[in-house]
Amino acid sequence: MKEIVLVCLSSSQINGRVIQAAYEMSKAFHAELIGVYVETSKKKKETQQTQLQLNIEYAKSLNINVNYVYGDDVAFQIAQFANYIGAQKIVIGQSKSKSIFIHHQSISDQLIEYLTDINVYIIPDKNAFFDKKERFSFKGKDIVIMLLELLVTSCIGLCLAQTGMNDADIITIYILGVLVNSLLTSNPLLNGIDSFLSVIIFNFLFTDPKYTLFYYDNGYVLTFLIMFCSSFITGTLAWQLKSYARTTSKIARHTKTLLETNQLLNRTRNKEEILNVTISQIKLIVNKNIVVYLQEDVPFYYEKSDEAILKKEIEVVEWVFNHHESAGATTNYFEQAKYVYFPLYIQGRTHGVFGICLDGKGLEMSQKNMILSILMECSMALENDKNAREKEESLIRANNEKLRADLLRTISHDLRTPLTSIIGCSNTLIENGNSLSEEMRHGMLESIYKDSLWLNEMIENVLSITKIEQGKIALKKTPEVVEEIVEEAVHRVHCEHHIIYLEPSKEIYVVKMDAQLIIQVLVNILNNAIKYVPEQTTITIQLKDDDSYVYIYIKDQGKGIKDKDKIFEMFYRGQHEVIDDERGLGLGLSLCKSIVELHKGKIWVEDNVPHGSVFVVALLKDEEHEKNKYISC
Repeated sequence: MKEIVLVCLSSSQINGRVIQAAYEMSKAFHAELIGVYVETSKKKKETQQTQLQLNIEYAKSLNINVNYVYGDDVAFQIAQFANYIGAQKIVIGQSKSKSIFIHHQSISDQLIEYLTDINVYIIPDKNAFFDKKERFSFKGKDIVIMLLELLVTSCIGLCLAQTGMNDADIITIYILGVLVNSLLTSNPLLNGIDSFLSVIIFNFLFTDPKYTLFYYDNGYVLTFLIMFCSSFITGTLAWQLKSYARTTSKIARHTKTLLETNQLLNRTRNKEEILNVTISQIKLIVNKNIVVYLQEDVPFYYEKSDEAILKKEIEVVEWVFNHHESAGATTNYFEQAKYVYFPLYIQGRTHGVFGICLDGKGLEMSQKNMILSILMECSMALENDKNAREKEESLIRANNEKLRADLLRTISHDLRTPLTSIIGCSNTLIENGNSLSEEMRHGMLESIYKDSLWLNEMIENVLSITKIEQGKIALKKTPEVVEEIVEEAVHRVHCEHHIIYLEPSKEIYVVKMDAQLIIQVLVNILNNAIKYVPEQTTITIQLKDDDSYVYIYIKDQGKGIKDKDKIFEMFYRGQHEVIDDERGLGLGLSLCKSIVELHKGKIWVEDNVPHGSVFVVALLKDEEHEKNKYISC
């Protein structure tokens, strides 16, 4: 099993050395290298954001798969992720940090405690020290909030003291004030200062001698200590709870967005819908101009106002297509660009490029993580769509090959009988025509004529079904009166021993159709009926309609059809009770179904009571004709 090396990413300036060391280690051990960055609720400075972005880009340039996790306990999150992926080695940076009051255990030390069975390699930084300036820097707003909180709690305490309330209750007011301050401010150190000032003010206002920092009763020392500890602990817990709630909210929002994106992508049917869903989801995260390329020089989607900018940055798009890496604003490549471009890359294939206009402002890390996750979902959806289309095309090619083979095999077998009959009769007429009686010559000519008609019908069906299967047939749809089309079909059928009766219709039905193809459908159905119903029986044709369709009913008085669910399958012949006869190819009804479905219609067969079958052809009405009909009414 291949070893896994986990490298921890951060906003530290030495993180590049950490990444390089992990990369060299993975090469030496022939291990897989995975990166992880833990995003906390603490807001980073702009310089830290920039450095973090550079570190992540450097990791990706070494083909390191960077993962993002969320939580304020960095060591715990790294340990959990390491166990999840089964890492054997962890590489992390170590900076010399000093706490103000007590020793603060470093992340690397905590990792070693969490992971007793995983080797932790620490890359030291001799030049990195505790940043006192950062720790002691407070926002003006936070200081104002703290001072207002102290003023309000002191006023409330003085009012309550006038009512005779004891000191213990007033202390509770100050503890509550520290709790409120910790929820409203962002610096945890300010919580300790607030706790300390609360003790000082309480001593000044409420302990004898009042309005001094002295006290008579030595028991107040314990009171002050308990008050400070209670305030500090309460405020610290509240601040941690607030940080945890912020982190949890961020994770929940990230998860909800990804789940919603995944559900929307699962309902898409083509790459255009996939990209439209991706664009709409990313616009919910960042309200910025977006461009999407499926080809290097032709944008699929873009804002017209940025057309001039995009023409200048086409070189960046081409670079992203060729190198499968991010480029543009806030990256190491083409930093002067207005847009940042991300490849829609998965499994060694770039499906497109997604660009976001930054207007000189970088993306927040949480926003970028969410965008990258959505783009990964988009890439997977595009890959699945491409695979599905390739599979469908392969299936079509396979079906076409099967169709071609079946046609050749069937034609070579079934053409032999009529051709043999035509050749035999023709040869007999040529060589012995004068010695044959007039009746025999007429019989042979009639046989040649019938076999020729069958061959002609069969060839027309073969050509039509082949064009439909290959998608080469183009419908020439025009509004046609259905009754006239049925009459033309009846006229083309050679019927000597049967009666075909078209019931007069009270209404004129108009359908938009390819007349020649629909005539071919009706001729096929009528010819098949003629073959299998008793002579001198009637084949009845009726026309009906509803709100959407015009129905053509072709009723015969034969033996009926048993395999109604199979008769429209290609090359299906049945057992002489079904339609295509033993000398047919089994294409007639399959062709009928294909033509009707091309017209977005329906075809099926029913039983004719008391005996026989009813073929039903349903064709969509012409909407324009229907509107004009109602208007005229």
